Amino acid sequence: MAAPLSFFRSETSQRLRSEGRAEMLVRLLVKRGFKLSVEAREHIMTCADIDTLNAWFDQSFTARTTSDLFEPLTPAAAELSLLRSKTAQQLRDRGYDERYVQGYVESFVEGFFEGTAKSVLTVLDQRGIEVSDTTREHVATCRDIETLTPWLTRVGTADSADEIFLEA
Repeated sequence: MAAPLSFFRSETSQRLRSEGRAEMLVRLLVKRGFKLSVEAREHIMTCADIDTLNAWFDQSFTARTTSDLFEPLTPAAAELSLLRSKTAQQLRDRGYDERYVQGYVESFVEGFFEGTAKSVLTVLDQRGIEVSDTTREHVATCRDIETLTPWLTRVGTADSADEIFLEA
């Protein structure tokens, strides 16, 4: 027997989802070599907001410190983080000039935002939810991870395209 859809929107489901995300985030950070303080670990594990946990998870791939992790990810912050990354340094070490490294980083960041927006639109399309041209353009041009992450989270349970924009 299938679980009623209301379960997936329930407080218990949300709590379990956030606990699982928090555990995976801590595990990823430890695997990346972060030495998490008791306070940082507790901050992550006690966070019940799935959108915040998703944003931290997205940032965990390029963060160099826990401070970086908890900062809002804007395109400029993502670029700065990537310019400081090991990959950017490897490009420099291989003799690529700074313009090439900057172009690489800008392309990567743009691709990240485009890919996240495309994921939102693809899920809506695959679920058979009608999307207006205006909504499609609004999603496709968004470059704010604090906005895109909640949309991506909501798209799986939304009954209409407009529902992804509603605050939880």
